[in-house]
Amino acid sequence: MESKKWTNVEHYWQANGKSNSHKDFNVNGIPHCILVDTHGKIVWIGHPASRNLEEDINNLLAGKVLDVKAEDDDEEADDGSSH
Repeated sequence: MESKKWTNVEHYWQANGKSNSHKDFNVNGIPHCILVDTHGKIVWIGHPASRNLEEDINNLLAGKVLDVKAEDDDEEADDGSSH
């Protein structure tokens, strides 16, 4: 990260009324994070407060697989229904 000078967080917001990118990427709120593994695969998407991102990033850099589940799984578990 430091050798590539990726030490500052960059925030982007696109809301010109012409784009549907928030729908394409299933963004339901701000902030919204995407974790990508060392192979370029998206391994988690969601609100950063729901994860320990520092630990997740260190684990991904070490080649570990994250223990993740879809956010919808929580809703299904709560009401016992299936979709």
